[in-house]
Amino acid sequence: PSTLRTTPQLHWQVYMRNRGEACEEPDYFARLRGACSRLLSAHVGLGYNASVPHLVVDCANGVGALKIPSVLPAIASMGTAVTLKNRGNHAVTPPGSPRSPRADSPGAMTAAAGALEAAGAGVLNHRCGADFVQKDKALPETFEKIGGDSCLCLSLDGDADRVVFFAPKLHQQQRLQHEDELPLDASPSPSSSLKQHHQQHQQEAEEEEAVELLDGDKILCLIAAHLKPHLRSVGAELKREPTFGCIQTAYANGSSTRYLEQDLGLSVVKTKTGVKHLHKAALAFDVSAYFEANGHGTVLFQDAFLAALQQLQQRGRAASQARASASHLLDLARLVNPSIGDALSIVLLVYVILTEKKWTHRDWCNMYRDVPSRMLKCVVPDRSLVKCQEGTAEQRLSEPAALQDLVDTLVAKVDLGRAFVRPSGTEDVVRVYAEAATQQEADTLAQDINQAVGEFFRAE
Repeated sequence: PSTLRTTPQLHWQVYMRNRGEACEEPDYFARLRGACSRLLSAHVGLGYNASVPHLVVDCANGVGALKIPSVLPAIASMGTAVTLKNRGNHAVTPPGSPRSPRADSPGAMTAAAGALEAAGAGVLNHRCGADFVQKDKALPETFEKIGGDSCLCLSLDGDADRVVFFAPKLHQQQRLQHEDELPLDASPSPSSSLKQHHQQHQQEAEEEEAVELLDGDKILCLIAAHLKPHLRSVGAELKREPTFGCIQTAYANGSSTRYLEQDLGLSVVKTKTGVKHLHKAALAFDVSAYFEANGHGTVLFQDAFLAALQQLQQRGRAASQARASASHLLDLARLVNPSIGDALSIVLLVYVILTEKKWTHRDWCNMYRDVPSRMLKCVVPDRSLVKCQEGTAEQRLSEPAALQDLVDTLVAKVDLGRAFVRPSGTEDVVRVYAEAATQQEADTLAQDINQAVGEFFRAE
């Protein structure tokens, strides 16, 4: 077992070795635990974390089940109970047993974090894991009895590079009670008739969904909202505003992009689908955060900016708030994985932010409401006949031009309409993505475009 690594651990070890820094697995865990503990130090000793009283982790029957216990002591010190589920054959010795590690050892879990189930023999990513929860909006296997508003749940994926958070759905009456508190998006409120129309169809669409999903878009928005005031604080002392970019793909929900641009006033860059494209775009900023909707992402800090933060931290004449923000950002830089999305580090980062903001997962859900969307695919004989226009993040077609004109016409007919067509990179299918103010309109828009794609190929 000691030779097993998550995919992000391997990337981190290569990255750190190339920089001549400590790069073994114990160094990885010590870095994450140390940074998280420092970031939480102002909140330790309360005995109970009202923001996250109970964290329930779906390990996807993957390697993350072996590794996550080594980063949990920082969370356990806050009084948060942690339950690990879907651990496959990766057993973790419960605290207090004859074979349990010393309480102060790196892999120890305190009693507060010791609600562990017996190891099962679950299949990797079968009806569990980040991809299952994000796409199906369903509870993972073994989560049927998870309930109560105090639980924040999360799903790793099999190699622990992706993570999505979720909560079991509120009772229907509770959901309706909260409806007026959830804006459709960050743009001005729609008319009451449109809102009622939206609520009616949204309710029908959500009846089959078992979870309130906090996906990569929501993670990105939470992180961006947290970073912005700290960057402004250090910027005033550095005499220049640090550049900060948020990187998304075209599949990011339109409400998340509006929240970042309109509510937070941040720069959003859209790229082609694929983490390599997001990571490359992120390197253009002093600080950047990128996430795909599937929960794969991280935060990057440029070396020159980190050096400026270190100087500011040591500058005695600097304002105390600026020095505190510099220290905070330096610890955040140590907490995140600079080479790739890393579920373990993002779990700790989200926990730190929710604790500092004194937010529950309900507060997080209420940042904005996703615009209803629908994604379809059309099997085609030759996907190369559909070409995306360069520089549009695959959101517009250069060929066939008539198909793009039709998409534009259909989108203009619906409120909050957005849609694009792109060829798959791996199979002969064309993917259609559509958004609109109601689920019914999003479904119709996607179906109409999908039909147009089919008619184009039948005419060839």
